[in-house]
Amino acid sequence: MKKATRFHKRKLFQQLLGGFALSLIVISIATLSITSASLRHNLEEQIQQRAESITYGLEFASEGLIEIKEMLLLERIVQNYATLPAVIEVSIVDPQGILLAHSNEFALNSIEDRHYAKLHPTLALTWEQVSEQGIDKNIRTVLQGKTVVVQMLPFSSTLFNQVGVGSTADTKHRGVAIAVMDLQKMEQDALQSALSSILTMAVSALLILVFMSWLIRRLVLSPLDKINLAIIQSEGQDVFYLPTLPNNEISFLGATFAAVFRELKAYKQMELEIVERKYAQVAQRYELATRAAKVWVWDLDLKTNIFILDRGIQEWLSYENFEFSNNFHLKTWVNYIYIDDRPLFLQALQAHLEEKTSEFSCEHRLLKADGTTHWFLSRGQVVKNKHGTSVRAIGTITDIADRKQYEVELETTNEELTRATRLKDEFLASMSHELRTPLNAILGMTEGLQEGVFGVVNERQIKALQTIERSGSHLLSLINDILDVAKIEAGQILLDCTSISVAHLCQSSLDFVKSQAFKKKIKLNLILPPDLREMFLDERRIRQVLINLLTNAVKFTLAGGQVSIKVYYEQIEINLAEQILLTKPQQMSQLYSNLESCPLENRYYLCISVIDTGIGIDSNDQSKIFRPFVQVDSKLNRQYEGTGLGLALVRQIVELHGGDISLHSEMGKGSCFTVRLPYLCLTKNQPNLTLSLSPDPVQSLEEIAISEVIPQPVVVELPLILLAEDNEANISTVSSYLGAKGYRIMQAKNGQEAIDMAINQQPDLILMDIQMPGMDGIEAMQQIRRHPNLVDVPIVALTALAMTGDRDRCLEAGANDYMTKPVKLKQLATTIQQLLGKST
Repeated sequence: MKKATRFHKRKLFQQLLGGFALSLIVISIATLSITSASLRHNLEEQIQQRAESITYGLEFASEGLIEIKEMLLLERIVQNYATLPAVIEVSIVDPQGILLAHSNEFALNSIEDRHYAKLHPTLALTWEQVSEQGIDKNIRTVLQGKTVVVQMLPFSSTLFNQVGVGSTADTKHRGVAIAVMDLQKMEQDALQSALSSILTMAVSALLILVFMSWLIRRLVLSPLDKINLAIIQSEGQDVFYLPTLPNNEISFLGATFAAVFRELKAYKQMELEIVERKYAQVAQRYELATRAAKVWVWDLDLKTNIFILDRGIQEWLSYENFEFSNNFHLKTWVNYIYIDDRPLFLQALQAHLEEKTSEFSCEHRLLKADGTTHWFLSRGQVVKNKHGTSVRAIGTITDIADRKQYEVELETTNEELTRATRLKDEFLASMSHELRTPLNAILGMTEGLQEGVFGVVNERQIKALQTIERSGSHLLSLINDILDVAKIEAGQILLDCTSISVAHLCQSSLDFVKSQAFKKKIKLNLILPPDLREMFLDERRIRQVLINLLTNAVKFTLAGGQVSIKVYYEQIEINLAEQILLTKPQQMSQLYSNLESCPLENRYYLCISVIDTGIGIDSNDQSKIFRPFVQVDSKLNRQYEGTGLGLALVRQIVELHGGDISLHSEMGKGSCFTVRLPYLCLTKNQPNLTLSLSPDPVQSLEEIAISEVIPQPVVVELPLILLAEDNEANISTVSSYLGAKGYRIMQAKNGQEAIDMAINQQPDLILMDIQMPGMDGIEAMQQIRRHPNLVDVPIVALTALAMTGDRDRCLEAGANDYMTKPVKLKQLATTIQQLLGKST
């Protein structure tokens, strides 16, 4: 304490004395600067005044001598002036520039014609100006290596004319008196005077500092030493003894110290009482909080392995009447951990101590007093000393039994949800199979009858067959809609987006409803913008949307009305564009890269509006028409057919593309459905971007209706086809059609029979139904592919399941192609022809 006091004493003395010294230095520098500037200014004025006085005196003294032409006296006067301090030379020059008198006789004799310009060529121009203008001049220049001041004073204009000195009497020039002063000499004299002043000032400042040092020690430091000594002596005592001090501010400071000491003592006592009360409150609150939160603190000494734990956990584990210390060895604590969890606990703790993990965390069970277990979470962190060595580990232990119970319940719930989802998928697969299987026979037989496979039919029979085909196709479209809605809700729809022509998409959609519109004499219109470009879309899905909207428009428009498709662009607001990019569908993430690269002002919606002049939709019903299985009212349900799935499917497909659909309708005036899709910039050379290489196997009605018919090539031989199918109607339909096309057919009713016949008969192609009694089609294809003679035989898988994943499972089992029931017989014949052509 004393050493620190001396240090602060020296520091205060140095600060005060340094402050005074700095003040004196600043004042001295300022004084010297002012004095220097003043001396320089005075020196210049003094030089100029002295030069002027010499020239003026010389003019006055020489006028009479020049008139009487006393050149000898004139020389003496000039030489006398040259003896003055700092005067280098004095000259009198007549109007023709001839030296009449000069202080340096030797220099004068060295010039032949006594011309001043030859004596000082650098001053010739200045002399010329002064002599001609009659105005005196004072200049600073360098002569013979010396810095000099030259003063030139012109004589009276009539002086030399009257006396006739010179060669002409009518010259315009005047005589000039010239004095050259040594500037360096005068500056040296001034510098000596300044140095004397500086020395005097420095000595005075030093004396002032010595005096101030004595005053500081006597009036400031000595009383402060007494106060400091009193403070040191009062340490550990209850009384502060104030020494005798001079009657000034330091005495007031000492009295303040004494008062502060008394107040501080009272505050410390009060603070101690408050801390004790607060500690009691915090301890009580901590105990209540840990009991309520079921969290307790532990501390592990890594040197001694002493484990300290809150006492509250003793009560929680029901050890009140059992020996459970809060301070014991780590091994003892491990014994309270359930035996199966001990290795995990020690392994996690050791990993953290070896700095393999950022923190210690382990879920384990503790043994209660009655032998049961309870789940806890132990967490902690290593504490290091200043040398970086781990010395302690501090953490918490938390009751997580409730969370564990919730996890078990959640796992049970997830299993139930998974089971419910699986049951729903199985139900949809079963319904798809049971509905598509008879439809396959109905549509297949109808197609074969229309083509004359079973004989010639008349016109009435053709119309009846067309009615059957339309009804079957309509039923198929309903099945497709139900499956599509189910798959979209389950997130099983994969978009197959490519670069498409929007104009062609709209035109082909109108072509699909052209026959229906023609029957009702409804006019179809297509309005396209002039700058319509290609877009990335799933063409089949968007065509499904447009055909659905167009079909409804034709259905609800009276005869003689109009149905139109209008395509246009709508700019996306900047904040809405940013929201679209943030909420873009996961399947469209690759496509939205183009939209992100477009400037905000160039981002647009592609809007496709389907407008009709139909019956319209009431405003109260517009909010519910996009819900599944909902139609407007019962009256319409009786008048118009439908399931109420079409618009729900439309909205979901549009939203999968990141767009939306809106409706504007008035009763009796018609409706306008607008599909808005975020426009994705395209260039002509940009390749197609496909998100799914395995498109959904379920073909909608409209896709089947517009599919191209590929001409069947001429078959020279009669290929042998093995048909593995258990449904008699399908066997009859496919066998009859393919037999009429020139194929030999052999039949198998289950998977095992198909394997045996394939091995024995070596067919050219196999049509394999997936769902058959006994061995199914998947297992049958796998065993067929294992036979060396059947590895290259083409297999076409036929299934009525049409669920996501069926195509991949069939291809993995060994199928070359995959078709869903009901199968278009033309498409089947084309596929068979293509596969047989490849195999040959």
